This record gives sequence, structure tokens and C-alpha cells, in this order.
Amino acid sequence: MLSKIVTTALALASAISAAPAATCDRAFLKAQTDAYISAQIAGKPDALQASSAVTYTQNFKTASLATGILATPLKIDYNRSTYDTTQCASFSELITVQTGNQLVIGTQLRFTDGQLSKIETIVTSTGDWFFNPANTLKYAKEEAWTEIPEANRDTREAIQAAADAYLDLFNDKSVKVPWGTPCARLEGGTYMQPSCSVGVPSGVKNTNRRYVIDEVVGSCDVFFTFAENLPDSHEFRLENGKLRYVHTMTKLCSNSHILHFGSFLAFAGRRASLHCPGSSRAVKVSSHWSPVRGYPRAQSDINSRTHSFLPVSLPSLPSNTLAVLALCLFKFHPIFLPTLSRISSSGLTRRRVQAQDIPGARTDMDMNSIPLRPASAPAPAAPLPRAFPGLNMDLVFDCSPLSLLLLTPSCCIARASHKFLTDWGVTADECIGEQIHTFLEKQLHPVNIYPARHIITAIDDAISSRSERTSKAVPTRNRRSCRARVIPVFKYDQLIAINIEWHDRPAEFIEGELVRPGLSTDEAFRILVQALKDYAIFLLDTKGHIATWNTGAQLLKGYTRDEIIGKHFSIFYGKDDLEIKKPEKELDICLREGRVEDEGWRYKKDGTRFWANVIITAIYKDGVHVGFGKVTRDLTERKASESRLIAAYEESEKLKSDFLANMSHEIRTPMHGMLSACHLLQDTELTTRQKDIIAIMDESGQVLLQVINDILDYSKLASGSFSVTSDVVGITSIITSVVRSAQTTLKPAVHFELFLAPNLPKSVQGDPLRYRQVVQNVIGNAAKFTDKGSIRVRVSLQAVDLESFTVLTEVTDTGIGIPEDAAAILFTPFTQFDVTTTKRYKGTGLGLSIAKSLVELMGGRIGYRPNPERQGSVFWFTCVFKKIKSLGQIQDWKHDSTPKDSDVLALPNTDIHDLQAELSQAAIRKTLLLVEDNVINQKVMLGMLRSIGFKNIDLASDGVEAVNMVSRKPVGYDLVLMDINMPVLDGHEASIRIRRAGINVPIVAMTAYALKGDRERCLEHGMNDYVPKPVDKKYLIKTLAKWLLLTRDYRKDESENGDPGDTRSCNGELVNGWIGLDGGVKSGADSVLAGIENLQIDASTLWAAPSVSTDHQYDDEYLKR
Repeated sequence: MLSKIVTTALALASAISAAPAATCDRAFLKAQTDAYISAQIAGKPDALQASSAVTYTQNFKTASLATGILATPLKIDYNRSTYDTTQCASFSELITVQTGNQLVIGTQLRFTDGQLSKIETIVTSTGDWFFNPANTLKYAKEEAWTEIPEANRDTREAIQAAADAYLDLFNDKSVKVPWGTPCARLEGGTYMQPSCSVGVPSGVKNTNRRYVIDEVVGSCDVFFTFAENLPDSHEFRLENGKLRYVHTMTKLCSNSHILHFGSFLAFAGRRASLHCPGSSRAVKVSSHWSPVRGYPRAQSDINSRTHSFLPVSLPSLPSNTLAVLALCLFKFHPIFLPTLSRISSSGLTRRRVQAQDIPGARTDMDMNSIPLRPASAPAPAAPLPRAFPGLNMDLVFDCSPLSLLLLTPSCCIARASHKFLTDWGVTADECIGEQIHTFLEKQLHPVNIYPARHIITAIDDAISSRSERTSKAVPTRNRRSCRARVIPVFKYDQLIAINIEWHDRPAEFIEGELVRPGLSTDEAFRILVQALKDYAIFLLDTKGHIATWNTGAQLLKGYTRDEIIGKHFSIFYGKDDLEIKKPEKELDICLREGRVEDEGWRYKKDGTRFWANVIITAIYKDGVHVGFGKVTRDLTERKASESRLIAAYEESEKLKSDFLANMSHEIRTPMHGMLSACHLLQDTELTTRQKDIIAIMDESGQVLLQVINDILDYSKLASGSFSVTSDVVGITSIITSVVRSAQTTLKPAVHFELFLAPNLPKSVQGDPLRYRQVVQNVIGNAAKFTDKGSIRVRVSLQAVDLESFTVLTEVTDTGIGIPEDAAAILFTPFTQFDVTTTKRYKGTGLGLSIAKSLVELMGGRIGYRPNPERQGSVFWFTCVFKKIKSLGQIQDWKHDSTPKDSDVLALPNTDIHDLQAELSQAAIRKTLLLVEDNVINQKVMLGMLRSIGFKNIDLASDGVEAVNMVSRKPVGYDLVLMDINMPVLDGHEASIRIRRAGINVPIVAMTAYALKGDRERCLEHGMNDYVPKPVDKKYLIKTLAKWLLLTRDYRKDESENGDPGDTRSCNGELVNGWIGLDGGVKSGADSVLAGIENLQIDASTLWAAPSVSTDHQYDDEYLKR
């Protein structure tokens, strides 16, 4: 089956190759590259159908396709390709791990006129730089060389510049490389992250560079000659201008023998040259390479280094080859050869190099007797000590009571004591011949490279300082914790072995940590973190995988250390958080800002959730990002307490609101009877003395109502339930109306002065009711506290922008003024300057506080300053009003207002006496139903309605009776006056039942409830309008006139609702008429703008309603006029 697939692929590849592409695009390059990979799998280079002049090189040497690697069938376990449409070239990375033929191959293909013209291949295998195809395969699969969104792609020039900077760094340390964080470097089979800036050799020239650049994936592969002799490929990925991945493959020696230099050759100089057999050029070797894993050391350590190490190992080669190599190495520098070793499947075996293996050497020369010191080095002061004859050192080592490891200079395990094998639970075959870092990565817990680094660092430091070093404790796979005491063994200047003693940490073991006397600060802190039970504290690697786990984390989240280490921390997040990628976003924010804090639901192992406070901190070491620290605290109980507090607060607010509503109802109900009775008395024949008594009663009732209104307003403002509306505001009309109203309250020696700026806009958009309320408060205070002199009201335009006007209103009086020490608390609620029992001026102290809140709701400010001319005060405030630009704007904000309000027509702006006369004529033909349970209020309302002229009035004492009466006479009533709070059935439910019966009689609510929302609830339950108690006769006349004179009779056929002669439908919908700003009825929507443009101050009108206001959510509006 496999052969058929390969045959088909080759046939397809041949067909593709045979037809030259008109243009070199990604599809063409992909097809050609796939054909190359298929040819490599089949081992049939002739399937490529390349041009007759195709050039083929293998490891930078001209070769034949018939004998090169392309002629060898390979099982490709991994391949990845990039495409350069500018140069018409591609690069492919191939990995095969098949037994006996493990290879990592890099190939650049180049095309000319649609045909394959050049193939360059680098083939790395056993013996090449850090060659480990299994590791290469593992790490290559984990990386994401995906396409980059077009908007985020770097240019070809930027990608190539980043690659060149990296390669130039080998010869010029001043070059700035755009390192990314994180960045991963796959060097042969060695993976380094999260930083690629781990150092490179010095003084190495990288020449003869050939590029394949793919902007789509941000990649650049460079074929070049490393150190002027070695074939090399470096591939880079650039993301947002920063290096993200680096892949390298280096062919150490390009001859027929694949040499692998594994044992370390120490040399005294800073740099040396190594000639490969069969090569005429030398490999320059930097002195900056560490003996451990080939990693470069930090620059600060380089300058103090006196010895350098080149990783060199010797495979099983013929004796004469080893001898030639030894002689070759001996010629260029005073190098001291360690024991030459041969790597075999059974482990490390020792062999001696005979003199006869070296051409021209003395026949009696033993290569192992070469003196291990430089020729220029001083002779030792004393001979080296020798072992006591007959003492078996091998037996001593094996039977030592300590866990011992003996390493070669290349850090390969050469021997292990019996105690070590027992403690670590391994066999000799599992460790002998292994590199120490590879062995540790498998044996430490957790299984990763992080604990192993502690040991490697200690080895490196010990060799560098030529003294013993003790590592940090590391946890082993069998739950032990060990420290490594590293002892480097030198013979003069030559490192000959590394001895490691493994010591258990004495004292108590606490979940992977040990406690002992004399702890260092770091150790004590680690133990403290580990032992904490109230906080989950753990570390993440750079990708968010959990690296440590403390006791608190296990208790809080339910996972044991073994279950959670290595898992991604997103395991604690819920589905909603995962869908929006919250874990990844938190790490991104943490990298940018250094820290991120969040509260939300997190999940335990058993699926239950808890409310968590999470703090994530980015952790850096030597400027390199190494991971994240995460602290999680369980705040479920606090969250529950907060929820209970919020619920209690909401309940208390509801209770307070209910209490205020009830108190308002209980106070207003008797006041309604009292004030309405006073109004009825005023309509009778009274003596002068009786009129004075009635006036006192009425004034006292109005003062009490003002106190109630202030308290209700303050309550709504304090709870945040107060809001402003959008309507047309006639500034001059409102100011003039308030001034006229206040004139009646002035003392004889006081007069008004009104100044209106000529550039004031005629009409603006805002809340006319709230603006009127503030103006009334400030002017009313001036009238109240001024006994003589004047009150000057000045209104001007303070600022104008494209969208709004800022109007400044100033009220200057010559009254008693404000004490200097009281100015700071002038706008504080319940503040009064005269709190004595003999004070002249009464009030609640809430007026200015309410005014301040209303002004701020309208986008302005309010303030005070002393009268600069004489005694008195200057109160000023600003309000921001929007400009009215078109009729459409009015319609928009009218449409956006509360839907219920659209059913309420503005009160008629006509003289009250004329309106009452007109209503009296119509009242004779009208029949009303009064629904009221209070006997006193029944008598008062009947008297008030009859005084207006109504004769046909039916009375119902509760909601059930009202519903029955309306149901019996569905078209018998012109209007229903409905009380809200009644026994048996309240007004809301009664209105609902009437509407359900299909009866559209206008229903006007009468209620002593006056909080925000009461009016809206009335409209929601099917009522058409709202009259607050105590009922003001003038307000009642206007309301009745609106529904009995200006609206369509609900009893007319529904089909006539669109009749142009009609004014309003039965549900209050405006049909053709519209109440204009000047009080007249305008026809058509165009009259809106006409009314705005023709707005004039009506000097004959003492009472001025808010212009075109359809929002009466201030429940005692009539009291404020």
C-alpha cells in the first residue's frame, strides 16, 4: 500500500515538474517541494525531472544525485517547508529516526524559469553537533511555524536583517540582535528556552550566506560556512520584529569519516584551531564554551576563565585514524589529551593508542604517557601521590557508604557506586555512558530540565573555580531530596574527572522540602512558601505550565503534586473564561505590565468552584524571563458575605423606599382633604377675617408640602434614583416665569432686576423641570432672606461648542449674607446657619444641597461668593444644554424617552380662567366616575368637581365597585378619576381589569404616593395620566381639559383615528394636533421647529409650564410653579 502511495506521489510530482510554472508562487513552490520530499522517501532522484544543468551539493561539496542522500530511501518522520516567492526557492527540514539511519536534513531548492536548477543539502547524523534526532523531532513538533496575519508580517529586509545580526554576533559582540521573549533555540537536539540569548562563540566568521525568506511565516533559512570551514544551516522565525525560534544544524567535518568530538580537550590558550582530517582549513575554536552541555557561560564568567573546553569525542574508528587525529591535534597547540575513549553499545571502554599508529612516531612511545601539562608550565613542586600497592580503588569506590558518581571531563557518567544505584533505583546500564544532564532530566522530579539546572550550574561553577561546590537541593523521582557536592579533579591544569557526592538533606521532610538548622534566606523562604496552607502559591513556566506546588495549593484545589505538575494552569478556569482565552490574556498582560490581579470563579479537581483572588507576577533572572509566580486566595466566604451585605442593603433601601412612600401617602392624604377644603371655602362668600384664616391654612399647608417634597427629593438624589430627561427648554421663558412668581413673595422694600443676554439661545435640549427647580430654589432663597434692596438675576452664555451651550445664571441679593465660616458647608444637606430657637427663617436645610445635585446632573456647577458691592450674596450656577439642530433630533430623543410618557399629552398652556370657563361649558355634558375610599376625600373631590361645573358624577368606594360600574356602562363615562391605595382592590388592578375588558375610557390616577416610579407604574397598569395629592384645583382643571377638550372621544369608531380633524386617539396618541411653545395648537410636525424659532416671552403669563414638556416625573410639579 505504501509503495502505491509513493508511486502515485512521484507520478504527480513528475507531472508537476514537467510543466514549468508561468509564475513562481507559493502553490508552485509547494508542489515542487512536495515532489522533492516524495523523491527522498522513495530514494529516486530521477523523479524530480530537474533541468539538465541542475547543480547538486551535499554538505557543501559537489555530489551526484545518483550517489547522494537523495538516492537513499528514507522514512520521513517529520518535514516542514518554507517558500521564497521572490527568489523562487524553498527550504525543507526533514527528520528521520529510523533505526540505523537517523538523520536531520536541511535542503534549499532553487528554480529558474520554472525548473529546478540547484539543490543544496546538509545531512547531519551521529557525531555532528548536538545530534539527537529524537529530541529534534520532539521539539520541532511542539513549535508553531504557522502563517502570520498579513497585517502583522515583517518585511523581507527586516527578517534578513535579524538573521544577519544573529550570525554577525559570532564575530562582533557589538551587534544588536532583536531577541524575542520567549524565544526557543533548537541547536541540534538541544532545546534552550525561554531565551535564545544564551551566548555564542567569539571570533568566528560565518561566510558565504544563501537565504530563503518566507514572509508569510516570518522565516529565514541561511546556508553558510561556519568558522570558515563547517557546513551550517540556521533557520529563524521573526514575529513582530523579534526572534521567536532558531533552528541550527552543523556538520562538524565534511569528510568521508563522520567524526564526533565528545570528550573534552582542554587547552590553555583563549582560542585554538582544529584541522579536520582530509581538510586543508582549520576550525577556530572559541574559548567561551562551557564544558557542561556545550552551553556558553555568562559574559561575566568569560573574562575570568583560564581554561576552555571544546566538546570532542572519538567514535569507533580504525587505529590509524585515531592516531592521525591525535597527531593532528598535537601539532597546533600544547593540548593535553585525555584518555581516548571508544563509545560502544556496552558503555565506555578504554583503549590505548600505540605509537605505530602515528606515522613517524617512535615505536616505543605510549600515547597515554604524554605529559599532561603544557611545555611552558612550571614543573610540579612534588611528584603526584601514588596509591598504596595492593589497594583496590575500584572496590573502594563501589563500596563507599556515599552515593558517588564519577564523570569524565565531558560530563559523561563513567562510574556509579553501589549506594548511588540503590538510592536512585537505577542499574549501571541505565546511567553509565549517559550525559549527566540527560540522566538527571529523567530521574529528577518533576521530569523536566529545571531541577537539573541546579546540578549543572554547580558542576560548571566547580570547574570554573577549580574548587568544590554544593548545589541546591533537588527532588528525585523516588521522593528524596538531595544535594550534589561537586569536586573537580585536575592534574596540574588538566581536568581529568568530576566526582559528585550525593547527600540527603538532614532533618524533617515537608512535601518535597527539607528543614535543617542554619537555613539560608532563600531556603527559609522556600520552606515557608511550601508550608503555607492558606494560600496556593506555585510557579509556572513561560508557557503557563505548573512547575511547583505548595501545600496550600493542594488543600485549596484538591490536586496532588504528581497530578498537577506539568499541566497548564488554565485547568482551573471555567468554560466561559476559556472561550475568551482569559488565561492567555492574563499572561500577556503580566508580561507587559509585570503583574496582573483578578478576582473570579476558579474550579477545583472535584468540579466545585470557589471565588478566588489571583495575583500573577512575571519572574526574571538576569534579565531573562523564566516564568510566572501565581498566588491564589480563597475568598468564597468574603464573596458570600458581600452578597449578603448587598442583599441586606438592597432590602434596607426597599424598606426605606416603602417607608417614604407610605409616609408620603399618609401625610398627603389628610393634607389633601385639608387643602382641598380650603380651596372650596375660598370659592364661597367669606368675610375678610375668614379669608385671612383660610390664607394662613393654605400657606401653612404649602410650607409643609415643600418640606415633604424636599425630603423626598433628597432621598431620591441620595439613592441615585434621580434622573434628568431630554426636552425642549425655553431658558428665557422659565427665568421670566419664575421671577414673576417670586414677585408676589417679595417684601415691599425689595425689587427685581432681570438681565437676559441678547445671545441666549431661544431653545435648547435639556430638562426644563429640573432647571426650573434650581432657578426657583436660588431665586426663592434670595427673596426669602432679603428684607430691602434688590435681587438681580443675570443669565448669560458662558461657553459654546459644536454640540452644546453652557448657560450661566447669577442671582445677586442685598440680603443678610452668609457668615464666612459657614460658606464651606453651604451645600451640605440639613445645614442651617441659624439653629437657635429664635430663628426667623424656617426650612429643612435641603434646598441648596438638592440644587447642587440637580446642577451636577445637568453637567454644571454651583457656587457662592459674597456680594462685592454691599451686604448680601451672589449665588451662581451653570447648566450644559445640547443644541437643537433639526426636527429629527427632537424626534430621536422623544422616541428614546420612557415609552409610557409618550401616552401623556402636555398640559394646555392657556389662561386658567379661560380654560375653566371652556371646561365648565363642556362639563354639563360629561359624566365622571370618582373612585375614592376615604370619606373626607370623597366629599372634597365631589365639591371641587361640582365647583368646576360637573353635575353627573358617580362614586365608587373601592376597585371592585369601580370595575363593576364601568363594566355595566362601558361607554357611559367620559373619564375615571382613580385613587390608588384602596381596600379590596387597588387602583392598579382595577385599571388592568378595565383594560382587559376592552374599555378605553381615560383613567386619571389620583394618589398620595409621590416617589419616583409611582407615576410610571400608573401608566404601566393602563392609566392615562396622573394627578398627585393634595390635588391642586388649577392642575386638576388643566388635566381634565386635556382629556375632555383636547383628546379624541374614545367611543368613536377605531377606524376614524386617522381623521385629520381629530386631535388625539383614545389612548392618548397624538394624531394631528400638537401643543406649541406659544400655547397654541400647531398642525403638523413642522410646527415644532416653527414653535422653536418663534419662541417669545409671554409677559402676560404668570404661570409658565415647561415648554413642550411631556415628562412630569417630578411628582409635585404644580407646587414648584
